[in-house]
Amino acid sequence: MAVASEMMTAGGAARCDARFSRPRSLVFGIGAAKCGTSWLNALLRSHPKMHVAHQRELHYWDVVRAPFHTGPRDSIRRKLAEMEKQSFWRRRVLRAPTYRYYRAAARMHHGHDARHAAYADVMFSGYRRQPVVGEVTPAYALLQTETYAEMASLNPDTRFIYLMRDPMERLHSACRHELRKRHGHSAVSEANVVAMLKETIRENGGALPPRSQYDRTISRLEAAVPADRIHYEFFETLFTREGVARIFGFLGLPSVEASFDARNVGEGTGGISRAFVEVSRSPLAPVYDFIQKKFGEVVPKAWGRSGGWDAPQRAGASTDERAPA
Repeated sequence: MAVASEMMTAGGAARCDARFSRPRSLVFGIGAAKCGTSWLNALLRSHPKMHVAHQRELHYWDVVRAPFHTGPRDSIRRKLAEMEKQSFWRRRVLRAPTYRYYRAAARMHHGHDARHAAYADVMFSGYRRQPVVGEVTPAYALLQTETYAEMASLNPDTRFIYLMRDPMERLHSACRHELRKRHGHSAVSEANVVAMLKETIRENGGALPPRSQYDRTISRLEAAVPADRIHYEFFETLFTREGVARIFGFLGLPSVEASFDARNVGEGTGGISRAFVEVSRSPLAPVYDFIQKKFGEVVPKAWGRSGGWDAPQRAGASTDERAPA
């Protein structure tokens, strides 16, 4: 939290584009991936007192700050180039909102902008003085402490929502998704999932990919942001009226009715094999241990039961399924 305090003391908000100070609060949904972030984005967008960025997953902070992802920037450039080839009528009339977004997003990802004005152009497009403004990008779970502090300095009341899912379930879902994206549905078999996991761990020097390291994200976030500005929610208890009420209560807004049928929660696991459990057990142990020690009884009882195998560090876990405040 010291980092955020130093930035605010140095006038971080004053140096940024003035639009960030207009709403009462800013909120960032920062992940983790395959934990219901698409549904969270739709939920926030549905609230009449919230303005959520037009495009899901803006990928601003992870492009202009470490880890300096190039994929989102290159994707926007490709899509913009494709639209530039279309007729004036189609580009400027039929698809005008999309075209305007791609142009603004390309500017947002280009070069250094200390005031984050190009980012504000995208984030506040269509803003109608709602008290809370936000965006959801799961890749923000990979940011550095200093970047979280910079984000927190945009508005005096900047808040963060971090979603978590049983680590083994999330990792399995992510491997299946990546296989499908690279090679198509026919490549998604349990043998290939296990092979991809082994390759991923090997490429990371024996460690899990950063998106699976909840402990690292939480430690960095809490080093930059006051505890009362962070809300943790578990995937397993998210899709309930109580879960929705907790999220909007954290944002100081009345709850709304939510649809739990049209949720996009990523690839179904299709059953986790013993081989996957054996490969992932040891690397995941520190994550389970960290979450259990931090959240205790509020950790969902379903955690650690993936595929019918006991996950590490689950002895004595409570059966209480409430989500943390």
